[in-house]
Amino acid sequence: MLDKIRAYMKDNGMIAPGARVVAGVSGGADSVCLFHVLRALSAELSFTFMAVHVEHGIRGEEALRDASFVEKLCAETGVPCRVVHADIPTLAAEAGLGLEEAGRLVRRQIFEEIGMEWGADRIALAHHMDDRAETLLFNLARGTGLAGLGSIRPVSGPYIRPLLCVSREEITGYLREQGLTWCEDSTNEEMDYSRNRLRLSIIPALRDGVNSQASRHMAQAAETAAEAWDYLSGVFRDRCERYGTFAEGRVLLSSDLADQEPPIIVKGVVRLALAQCRGGEKDLTARHTEAVADLFRGRTGRMADLPGSLQARRTPEGVLIYKPEESQAPQEVVLAVPGRTVFGDWVFETALAGPEEWEKNKKQAADPGRNECTKWFDYDKIKGMARIRCRRTGDFIVIHPNGARRSLSDLFTDRKLPRETRDRVPLIADDSDILWAVGVRSGEGRRIGAGTRRILIVKAEKAGTGDAGQGVENE
Repeated sequence: MLDKIRAYMKDNGMIAPGARVVAGVSGGADSVCLFHVLRALSAELSFTFMAVHVEHGIRGEEALRDASFVEKLCAETGVPCRVVHADIPTLAAEAGLGLEEAGRLVRRQIFEEIGMEWGADRIALAHHMDDRAETLLFNLARGTGLAGLGSIRPVSGPYIRPLLCVSREEITGYLREQGLTWCEDSTNEEMDYSRNRLRLSIIPALRDGVNSQASRHMAQAAETAAEAWDYLSGVFRDRCERYGTFAEGRVLLSSDLADQEPPIIVKGVVRLALAQCRGGEKDLTARHTEAVADLFRGRTGRMADLPGSLQARRTPEGVLIYKPEESQAPQEVVLAVPGRTVFGDWVFETALAGPEEWEKNKKQAADPGRNECTKWFDYDKIKGMARIRCRRTGDFIVIHPNGARRSLSDLFTDRKLPRETRDRVPLIADDSDILWAVGVRSGEGRRIGAGTRRILIVKAEKAGTGDAGQGVENE
């Protein structure tokens, strides 16, 4: 096994002569194997390494046992060691993250900080072949593209993974052959964690019921996907330079991109352009990429809202991705009745009518599928002056004639409204109620009834698009 790992490290250019390496050592079988492999190869490959152990503040005495095990291992072998204690549960709660995600982020932060202090060139992690297969399945289940199919990489920035070419079975076999011991983490057997369910249930079922080499084959598929992604990434960069004009945090993608390139290239270039405008890919999803790519087929003026207050707009030359100068929600304005009111990039037209107008139009007006952009309200039930504004903490909307209410926050979540657009949804409100969350639903508190004498008709349209709302309403 050592020969295989040595060749894998050389093939992937993991460690240069004279390098300093920080190794994450938890005390489990994988990291203990990594520790001994690095120790066995350090003289031959001319590098030095130190071990870093992060105690998460989760498993009590068991975690302290692991920390003590790593300290003893390093002391017996003369390898420098740092043990860092972190309160992951508190950090996870403060950041709104799960324990797994918070633990991963904190470990990386600690590895990188110690690496900088020590002058390290690389950070070695103990991921192996089964981890790569597990991550491939995990990414597929959550939803991913070609980059995610590449799963864990042998080299990623400062991180290296020397054991990615060997399986967990090979690792434990090597440790037993060498007479080496390790610690068992009891949480690895808990089915509460999604990755544990993959590791303990799904992958064994694939090996036992489909193919005994399932993990190896999935890891090989991930390697192929990673190679394909690396190649395509270069193509995306080339086409982005060819079809994109960048200036002051905005980019214009020429119509030639969609006319001359296949859809996979168009989407890849769009995603790269979005990342450059935002300063990273955080919160970007396939939905955002497809929304921008679809603009190439739309009419001039069509728009799409994006994370980070970005917008994309179809222009005669192509698609412009930019951040509007005024990205905050517009200030509250009084709704002109009758008349025309502009609110941000929305225009509202209002008129007053009598019961006879309602009788002629109520069938069409009550059909949410045909009537997303126009709403009718009992004007005499409106309390104070009708206004247009965006949501505030504690806002609710009446969802039933009996007065039952629903918070706007819950309503937006149920309707799967993108988080980045929720604070810019225009609301028609009076002194006590939300009459209409445009594109989402209207309230029941000002519904027209038998005693209605004056009717307020409100038509909403997004300026420059001809779009009348953000989705079909269901009431």
